[in-house]
Amino acid sequence: MNFKFEMGDIVKIDQNWLDPGENPDTKYIVRDEWDGKVEVYLPKENDIKAFKGIWTWANYMLYKVGHVNIAPDGVEYYEVGDVLANDKTTVIVVKYKPETRMYTIEGTGNSAGLTHEKSRPDLIHEGYMKV
Repeated sequence: MNFKFEMGDIVKIDQNWLDPGENPDTKYIVRDEWDGKVEVYLPKENDIKAFKGIWTWANYMLYKVGHVNIAPDGVEYYEVGDVLANDKTTVIVVKYKPETRMYTIEGTGNSAGLTHEKSRPDLIHEGYMKV
């Protein structure tokens, strides 16, 4: 699957899709893209990680004008074999599916052998960071 955008891309709405009176200079930040849809948010002033609002649009309605790192400590991508931890648990990245942008993570300790599929925004939202 070909994706048009990456998490952290700064996008604007194409003029063909603007509502009457809508500001063509409004910049949104991409959270995720799947099945031709893009989830974007309007950041709060002076805080690129805080949301004023979240919307989902078709990818053909948007165009890229820049990129910012919205992940903690510069982590936007994980590799198979990376050990991730949050304040509750530690997991290992065991698989990545580029066609869906989903990571398979496996628990450790009491959760060893248990796997879950998660997106990058899910992992970041849950506080996972490389160890």
